[in-house]
Amino acid sequence: MPDIQPLDRHARVYIAGHNGLAGSAIWRAMEAGGFTGLVGARSSEVDLRDRDATFDYLNTIEPEVVVLAAARVGGIAANETYPAEFLSENLRIQVNVMDAARELRVDRLLFLGSSCIYPKLAEQPIKETSLLTGALEPTNEAYAIAKIAGIMQVQAVRKQDKLRWISAMPTNLYGTGDNYDPESSHVLAALIRRFYCATEDDLSQVTLWGTGAPRREFLHADDLGLAVVHILDRYDDARPINVGVGEDISIRDLAAMIAEISGFKGSILFDSSRPDGTPRKLLDVSRIHELGWRARTSLRVGVESTYHEHANSRSLGMSLTSGREDDQLPLPVLTVVTICRNELAGLKLTVESVQAQEGIHLEHIVIDAASSDGSPAYLATRRGSKLRYISEPDNGRYDAMNKGAGKAAGQYLWFMHAGDQFANATSAKTGVELLRGSGSVWGYGLSKVMRSGEVVALGGSVPFNASRFLLGGRIIPHQASIVRRDLFSALGGYDTEFGLAEDQHFFVRALRKAQPAVSAEFLCVFDGTGAGSLRGPVMHYFDMVRGRHREKHWATGNAVLDILLTSLLAVGSVVRYGISTINDGRRDDDDQ
Repeated sequence: MPDIQPLDRHARVYIAGHNGLAGSAIWRAMEAGGFTGLVGARSSEVDLRDRDATFDYLNTIEPEVVVLAAARVGGIAANETYPAEFLSENLRIQVNVMDAARELRVDRLLFLGSSCIYPKLAEQPIKETSLLTGALEPTNEAYAIAKIAGIMQVQAVRKQDKLRWISAMPTNLYGTGDNYDPESSHVLAALIRRFYCATEDDLSQVTLWGTGAPRREFLHADDLGLAVVHILDRYDDARPINVGVGEDISIRDLAAMIAEISGFKGSILFDSSRPDGTPRKLLDVSRIHELGWRARTSLRVGVESTYHEHANSRSLGMSLTSGREDDQLPLPVLTVVTICRNELAGLKLTVESVQAQEGIHLEHIVIDAASSDGSPAYLATRRGSKLRYISEPDNGRYDAMNKGAGKAAGQYLWFMHAGDQFANATSAKTGVELLRGSGSVWGYGLSKVMRSGEVVALGGSVPFNASRFLLGGRIIPHQASIVRRDLFSALGGYDTEFGLAEDQHFFVRALRKAQPAVSAEFLCVFDGTGAGSLRGPVMHYFDMVRGRHREKHWATGNAVLDILLTSLLAVGSVVRYGISTINDGRRDDDDQ
């Protein structure tokens, strides 16, 4: 395979199907990765089954890169009922987009296939070389034939026109924007819907198709998005490349997992008169592992997040997708993650503040570190559609925040400590609108630092000055900050080994991806009596030097000059404020 250069982050990238399960995840990953020229259109704007409309659209936008994620998709029932549509519509979408891209001489195109292209009885785990070595699974044969035709077209164009087109074969996907339609959904989404409805309706049993014995592999859509970026940057080969986790689970065990997550207490029955489909479908992912990529999201964490996202969308009356990979997604949801340990009084203030937010659909996740001060009992009385809590030991504040983020259903994350409060009833809405309006993937507002009921300092700086921040002269109050969940995932969450100042180290890493959006409004009020807020300035400046060194992200471009300037700022701060206090907008309890 020839060496290739990573994609230009300013290239015009057309993502066909950018509002579907796969396409939206790819969009989020590319946006979080610094791509500035993303382009997409809904099916209501451009029908990719219409050849003339497709050619007109691509000639208008003149893409430099195309990601073909648009498709008609569905589960066993939909594939068995509408095989003609699955074959015809997918062939037309693929041929139209590829022919238009070929006419424009688009050098880089990624076609997103499916693991159903492989024979029903292929040797497990399934290698890419298994393609066309046996009979397909009859229940989705039409869809598989269409996807195989797409691979063949990619290979033909590579051979004839010398364009660097590639194909990726993801395993079964789930996650944000999945299709929960009872007639056309895939197995995992269908199970989530069934157990959600069973719990809401207080049913005593749930009957599922098949025997429960087939084994399937599941990949979170956010992981697929990251994989696509990785592949586009590093892969150039006519052979398709598998994208998966490398682990599978039986449908019976998956159903039990979702039942537990949903709280369903009834019986689970299986109707063996219904088809099972392929007995096992596990991809061999050794080639993409050799390329340096691995899935990050564990199945349990991903399913929990997806279940609660679906539950929120249902309870809030949001629309569900209908089986086209470019249909409308549920509205964005903010997840507020609050951590505490034996801080019941402060926790009550935070919970009340979150529940008082207006004009924004949100959920509240509390991680209470197995508190013994009555916090779990209090949280149990407030538990509902907006609030969930976990009462178990953790390995410190940032481990707790990562736990909360791992269970989040929201597109955006906001982290708080017990005692922190939103500045007013619309602060959460302001934060989400800040990112949505600017197109940024992270941002912050101003904060008020309170001690003994009085405002003692203000946190945050407007406008944002990257050099001052990196040198340690400006601090971003994380309680007044908001970050897109896909960026948080792409950065690997908080580094639990860095120490108390990991919040600022995280922002250093985020800054390497994108500039923050900044609001001049006060978004948070928090207690400034903790160890983080009372640390001496020398320690803060030292932490910023560590963070910049770890990321090789120097404000001046020169490590020695950076350290010299940071030392001067530290000395100046000590002279001005004294050695004992720095109002940096952080709480204590780094051993929480």
